[in-house]
Amino acid sequence: MDELINIGLIMNNLFSVKCFYILLAVVLFSKSSFAGLITIDQNVQDTWWWNGIAEPKTTQLRTNDISISDQRIGVQFNDLSALDNVNIVSAELQMYRYSGYWGSDADMAIDAYSITSTWDESSIIPSYDSYAIASTTYADAEAKGWQTWDITELTQGWLMEEVINNGVMLAGLGDNYFQRFYSSEQLGFGPRLVVKTVDVSEPSVLFSFLFMVMLVRKIMIARPRGSLKFS
Repeated sequence: MDELINIGLIMNNLFSVKCFYILLAVVLFSKSSFAGLITIDQNVQDTWWWNGIAEPKTTQLRTNDISISDQRIGVQFNDLSALDNVNIVSAELQMYRYSGYWGSDADMAIDAYSITSTWDESSIIPSYDSYAIASTTYADAEAKGWQTWDITELTQGWLMEEVINNGVMLAGLGDNYFQRFYSSEQLGFGPRLVVKTVDVSEPSVLFSFLFMVMLVRKIMIARPRGSLKFS
């Protein structure tokens, strides 16, 4: 009789081990899957400042080597509701550069800063963080077209309300001048926020089922069976 009990315990333990490995596989192999891209290019607030004064609204946004000529761009996405309840992998500010003067063979670098005070398209230049949150560099041959800045952490901060969404400021560095980007007035080529999202797998149903099975088996092991009586 003791041998039968031991065999039953071994079988139940083997079953528990199998369930454990199945649960482990569910957790390890339930990876997030690519969901798609969300592009935000509506309700965009943008302007550029020259020596702190907003320039008239046109299709142009311009920055320069700010040590020579203080020209900076401001961009703010006022409606982020499309990002509610999504899992963000990355977020890029994208700007279309269409023109600029190349003063040397050096690459052009443009830094992005988080703006820390409210502003509008006709206001003086707002305050901003002293450190760059992102930077992009490009050479003359690849200058025309979409340029990107990785602002994933800042975007997540906006959505989690850890940072107030006052937008982003762009400022040029180096001796390559008058870098011109399209504003939101140029339909289809204005500033845009491109966000990559994922679907997070939810193995909760299978996990819960297997957990319950393991729990029931443990209870059965712990409880004396009617057919096995001890004298």
